[in-house]
Amino acid sequence: MKRKSVVFLTAVLIFLAGCVASGIPSESEYVQTGISKYITEENGKYTLTLPESQATIKLRDNEDNFVDYISDALVEAAEQKILQDTVKYSDSPCFYLKTGDDGELYLAAEVIYYLDEPDENAGCYDHEHLFFSERISNRTGK
Repeated sequence: MKRKSVVFLTAVLIFLAGCVASGIPSESEYVQTGISKYITEENGKYTLTLPESQATIKLRDNEDNFVDYISDALVEAAEQKILQDTVKYSDSPCFYLKTGDDGELYLAAEVIYYLDEPDENAGCYDHEHLFFSERISNRTGK
C-alpha cells in the first residue's frame, strides 16, 4: 500500500514540475480564494478599483456573480495591457466591465481616437471609437 502511495505522489510531483517547466499555469496561479483586494463592498454593491489608474467601476447585478472569481493577477495584467495598448492615443481609456462570449468577465476600455483629417469612411467622420478588453475572471479555470 505504501508503495502505491509513493508511486502516486511521485507521479503527481512529476506532473506538477512538468506544468511549471512548460509554462502551463498551475491551479494556484488561476484559482483565488476570497474576494479580490481590488473589490470593495458597500450595502451589497461591489466596486472594482483598478490598481494603477485607480479608476473605479461599479459592478452591475449580473456582474456580481463574478466577485468570487475575479483574480488579482488578472486584474493587474489586464489593466497594464490595456494601458500599454492605449498609450499611443491622446485620450485616456474609459474603463468598464463586460461579459465575454466565453462566460468570463472582462475589463474593457474605450478610447476615442481623433483623426488628423476627417474621413467619410470613418464611422464618426472625425474620430474613431477603439475598444480593448482583457479577461479578469477565472470561472472556468482556463
